[in-house]
Amino acid sequence: MDLRTINYVTTAVRLESITKAAGQLHVAQSAVSRAIKLLEEELGVTLLVRHTHGVKATDEGNRFVESAETMLELARKLREEMRARATEPQGVIRFGFPPSQGQNFIDVLIAEFVKKYPSVSFQLREALTGELTEALLADKLDLAVMLYDTKHQDLQRKPLFAEDTWLVGAASIWPFGTKPLKPSQLDGLPLLHTRLVGESLRKLAAKRKLNWRVVAEGDVTRVAPQVVRTGGGYWLIPHAMIADDIAKGVLAGAPVKGLEFRRGLFWRADRPQSRAVAVFVAELDKAVAALKAARPDIIKPIPT
Repeated sequence: MDLRTINYVTTAVRLESITKAAGQLHVAQSAVSRAIKLLEEELGVTLLVRHTHGVKATDEGNRFVESAETMLELARKLREEMRARATEPQGVIRFGFPPSQGQNFIDVLIAEFVKKYPSVSFQLREALTGELTEALLADKLDLAVMLYDTKHQDLQRKPLFAEDTWLVGAASIWPFGTKPLKPSQLDGLPLLHTRLVGESLRKLAAKRKLNWRVVAEGDVTRVAPQVVRTGGGYWLIPHAMIADDIAKGVLAGAPVKGLEFRRGLFWRADRPQSRAVAVFVAELDKAVAALKAARPDIIKPIPT
């Protein structure tokens, strides 16, 4: 069994035709048919059922192709990595990150990276941790910045930083100063937050016997600014997402003690990293270090 024959089978299954597979692969039809037949004899199973209109995979054939496609993808990445070792980083980096980090440091990081390494391009996905996790596991991303507390047996992670959760409200009615707030000070306030913040709130509530008044939870990013500006509620959000509005005086806010977002970098444990990805990770580490140095009051290391 070799990669060439494996590619014959997967292509024939995808096109449901040995003739079409041979044409796409620029190989004689007889060579494809013979290679598949020899593989079936070697494995002792029937992979394809021939009929008048082409071929159809058996159950064993579908199972074979499922694993074979993973093997072919790994081989492709290995070839790319080996070819890239002798040259500058090149290829595509599939990178995911949460909305709050797009303007925190990732925008500058990517702008500087593509300028420094013009042979590298990016496929970017901006999403929350749940969607990014699914994309990593489905091999649709090479790297993702996600909540560090996420754990999965197929993923590796490294800590990046911890970011305070802020309570923000309309500047005209803000009842607090700028010092960090105690969780008890949120008691009775109409709160808006994402589900992830809600999990932290529920843990605090159980620990400190507090009751929260939540007016909106979930995908609140689009509606929360309007609710907050009109005085209808207070938003629990990472500082990076509302830093500009606070600086302009549109919103007022303060960090909440005991509530933070811990960020980490994740990748598939069973996927080799290309040279481009490895170099990007090194540049990302430098960017995070600079972020911590510039804003030590907001961006903090994660204890290890």
